[in-house]
Amino acid sequence: MAIPIPSESNFPKARFGLSYLSETMGEILKWSTFKIHCEPLEGDASDRCYFRVSQNNSELHGTQSKKNPSSLIIMQLEKPVRDMEINFTRVLKFLRKLDLPTPELFYYDISKGLLFLEDCGTMTLGDQLNAFPQNKAQLYRQAIELLVKMQSRATYSIDSTCPAYHLKFDIEKLMLEFDFMLDRYVVEFCDSPLESLARKELGKAFI
Repeated sequence: MAIPIPSESNFPKARFGLSYLSETMGEILKWSTFKIHCEPLEGDASDRCYFRVSQNNSELHGTQSKKNPSSLIIMQLEKPVRDMEINFTRVLKFLRKLDLPTPELFYYDISKGLLFLEDCGTMTLGDQLNAFPQNKAQLYRQAIELLVKMQSRATYSIDSTCPAYHLKFDIEKLMLEFDFMLDRYVVEFCDSPLESLARKELGKAFI
């Protein structure tokens, strides 16, 4: 259920409050400033935070017009980046050129590190499979076809303007992801702090 924003402090990790949302949503989407609700969402495996903002308490998120949505997602970067372009927006543009499905970017507040994105709803592929088991073959076929399109088109078209062009999954990247897992999953989520020696021994096992 959507939670009305009770005060300017909003949620502990949010860099915005009610007045900011009211003003911003009124400007970019002409929303009524008296019917705005916000709720924090479970994040992904990154330092970003996510929030769903809506005009009302309807649970039909993601079913509205793409150009005139009744809800959207705020992606909050770990910290603001003083740049008109970030890796997220660069990859977004790259995928759009390949005619691949991407979320709409309504607004990017550079100073606050907030991206206002299309709300694609709450139903996952797993939800679809559970709700419509008779469509399992069709759903998996569509998913695989999309993956093939993404892989083949990106491989053919990628150049230095795409951030992924310069990346490789080497030992440095492996250990970066490994350390992130230890910090966010083992220490924070599982509440199991690691001694420096144990952490070092674990790292050696992966090299």
